[in-house]
Amino acid sequence: MPLLIFWQNATSLSDQSVASGGPMSNAAAYPSIIAWILLALSAINALRIVAGQISHPSPLDPTATTRLALIATGLLVVYLLCLGWLGYYRPRRSCWQLFSRCRG
Repeated sequence: MPLLIFWQNATSLSDQSVASGGPMSNAAAYPSIIAWILLALSAINALRIVAGQISHPSPLDPTATTRLALIATGLLVVYLLCLGWLGYYRPRRSCWQLFSRCRG
């Protein structure tokens, strides 16, 4: 998820000229801060796993809230996929075009 946030900041928000400047004009500042926090928490969790401090893995048995979580995730994905169809902004460049440009 953080990589998607950084990609949005580098493409669509930069294209709209809202990814620089002060805190009132920089729409990319808050998502970037959240992305860095997520990356830091992921790194801490990875270190805990490697160090063996997480000794009991999560059970794979579904709980009462598993179905609700799957439905909510599915609804979010459908919502995001429908945004372009509903007329909201769609980035001009795809993720693959961004990465191919970096490779030269």
